[in-house]
Amino acid sequence: MHERLLVNLSELLKLFLSPLLLILFSGCALFSTGVDTVKMEDSIGISEEMDAEYSISDSVEESKATRDAKEVKTKKAKTKEAKTKASPPVSKVMSREEMTRAANPKGKSKLITRRKGRGPFYPGEHHKFSLTYFGVEAGTLDLYVRPYKYIKGRKVYHIHGHGKSTSVFSLFYRVNDTGDSFMDYQGLFSHKFHMKLDETFQQHEIIELYDQEERKVHYYQRMIHTRKGFKLKQFIKDTYEYTQDAITAAFYLRTLDLEVGEEYTYPIVSNGKSWTIKSRVVRKEKIKTDMGEFEAFLVKPETHFEGILQKKGDIFFWISNDKHKAFLKIDAKVKIGSVIAYLKELNYGTPE
Repeated sequence: MHERLLVNLSELLKLFLSPLLLILFSGCALFSTGVDTVKMEDSIGISEEMDAEYSISDSVEESKATRDAKEVKTKKAKTKEAKTKASPPVSKVMSREEMTRAANPKGKSKLITRRKGRGPFYPGEHHKFSLTYFGVEAGTLDLYVRPYKYIKGRKVYHIHGHGKSTSVFSLFYRVNDTGDSFMDYQGLFSHKFHMKLDETFQQHEIIELYDQEERKVHYYQRMIHTRKGFKLKQFIKDTYEYTQDAITAAFYLRTLDLEVGEEYTYPIVSNGKSWTIKSRVVRKEKIKTDMGEFEAFLVKPETHFEGILQKKGDIFFWISNDKHKAFLKIDAKVKIGSVIAYLKELNYGTPE
């Protein structure tokens, strides 16, 4: 084993739709020379307006009040601009295409409700995993569904992940990473993704703000690395309707009616790039866990970038064949061996 192996492993896991491995190993390198601490003080660069638009509220009233205040501010700014550029009105008869564009400006997506019934997960849900490499536990990963929040006046799931290396693995490489996703309750798409990596060689933060109506994602990244230095990046990228982030992609799969032999395709943004996930249900099989035996769907996801299959190694994961569709196990094949996530604890939470 050497440093390059874990670098390749990191790239593989960044393309994988499940956060169960993404958060723990993203950016890892094996056998560091010591455990250092690096800190970031510079702002990630989100404007005050964008920060307010994607603010997270505990109630719909609070969320709407924030959004209304932003709209009033924006309206005043546009009125002031219009006065300085005043011109006489022009009257004309609009064509059908122009009327359609006027009713749906800038080709905005009319987001529909994709929710079917109560759904398989609710606040209070908790998955706890042990992650192993060559049979040795390298770390743990906890996934929580926290109480509902509101963004832009819309109800959202708050999904939180926390990955941490074991004390033994930390002697080689320390990991203490978190990820938060906010998934629309009705539309089942991402509004916001926020990941923080606190590791031996680096502090790394990524924020993705999704404008699903305009089909765009606002991407922000900052990183300071003990060897690579400081990096600050931000851009806006076109996406597709109902795009998922690295965490909601896995949770969205749980909302689908899985059937053996079927393939499920949907868009995802990960690490600032647009991908297509194609997940094929291979078969049903029994699987034993610390929580007992389950009948599970064995699913094989593949990532495609601009239509081209990204072959980085086979990945399989098991989802329970019941109303909860819980994550049970993940097996990521690499050049040497596999990285495996084993379910250790499971709490289903409280349904509405």
